[in-house]
Amino acid sequence: MNLLEKFFYISLGLTVDLGKKLGETLDSLVKDAKISEIDAKKIKEEFLQATGRYSQDIKKKFDELISSTLESMQLVHKSELDKIKKRIKELEKKIDERN
Repeated sequence: MNLLEKFFYISLGLTVDLGKKLGETLDSLVKDAKISEIDAKKIKEEFLQATGRYSQDIKKKFDELISSTLESMQLVHKSELDKIKKRIKELEKKIDERN
């Protein structure tokens, strides 16, 4: 696993941990009657929406970074390699037919 993948998974893990801590804190506040269940539920929903957007943004940036990194390395895509292999087989067949 490369460094970028580790960063991606760590950030998602931290978000999940933060969500758990937030849930525990809100449950405690509701239990102590410091906030209402409705307010706690609203905060949880807002957090989930925000983290959902955050996760999508991180994934999008991660994908873009991976794509640009691979492009800068000038690697051959599998589909291109498959075309080349097919072309080589066709040429080998033609050579065999001539001999």
